[in-house]
Amino acid sequence: RIVFRPPGEQDPDKARVYLLDDGFGIKVGITWGLVAQRVGALQTGNPRTIEVIAEIGNADADVETAIHDVLADDNVSGEWFRRSAVVERINAAGGVKSWLDTIPAVTGLPVVVHHPYAGKIDA
Repeated sequence: RIVFRPPGEQDPDKARVYLLDDGFGIKVGITWGLVAQRVGALQTGNPRTIEVIAEIGNADADVETAIHDVLADDNVSGEWFRRSAVVERINAAGGVKSWLDTIPAVTGLPVVVHHPYAGKIDA
């Protein structure tokens, strides 16, 4: 089941950066379309259920790169990062929104954290 809640007013010239969880890894990616459509495309090639953790609106490639840089030591492959390490960072910050707020490129952008990721995340 994919639930879509756009992160506020979206500038049509900007993208959305998203964080996804498939129970094995966390993916940080970017799309100029709807995140729900991107999840649908990714789900086709993934046997695990993909859930949206968060969407960052009015973003650009620099936002995605900044998050990738923060998580570089935990990279598994491409845009996928070791779930346990990312969850540890998120929980240490007090939740997804709090953790994202520590990344300067994200500060001030509209962020929507999806259920059940509003608080700390189960490891």
